[in-house]
Amino acid sequence: MRTNRLFPSLCALSLAFVLVACGSGDQWDDVTAEGLTPEFDDLDLPLVSEDEGGVLDSGLDSRRALYSSSDGARQVLSVIQVAEDDDQAQLLYSNFVEQLANPPPELFFGAEAEQVDAESLSLGTEDTAYVTAEPDDHNNRVWTDVYRTERVVVVTQVLGPDEGEQADLRQTVAERILDGTP
Repeated sequence: MRTNRLFPSLCALSLAFVLVACGSGDQWDDVTAEGLTPEFDDLDLPLVSEDEGGVLDSGLDSRRALYSSSDGARQVLSVIQVAEDDDQAQLLYSNFVEQLANPPPELFFGAEAEQVDAESLSLGTEDTAYVTAEPDDHNNRVWTDVYRTERVVVVTQVLGPDEGEQADLRQTVAERILDGTP
């Protein structure tokens, strides 16, 4: 029968269309820390410095970026790492959460700072948030968010006046970073 001989060809052709339409590679193949690093010029937070890895020497694809308002009153620091798999990302996330609960002064702040739990952003697969227990001499606090979505692990810190939770800025920063993930 002619139909039986055409069936395998039609199946192969259908599979080819599915592979082309859906992509045959890993959805994470094109995700890079640099590609996830957003711009915040519209929030008066231009990029001040950016480098691969920064304080991290993990050998993973990572990017650290520092943004500052023109008057220096608000700053945002982001550290983005793209792990090789979910297990490695889970380990990175856990390590960040533990270490940032009471960070050494030289890590981010340049001064001793005690952190307390803060309301998390509820983004990604996992997330944890801290805020400095006391404002500094300029009445600023630092909000630290650690979150993970599959293979991407992000640490963001927002420095700003001790007015509320800086929730809108923290949310915007997180959403723009995660916007590039699959």
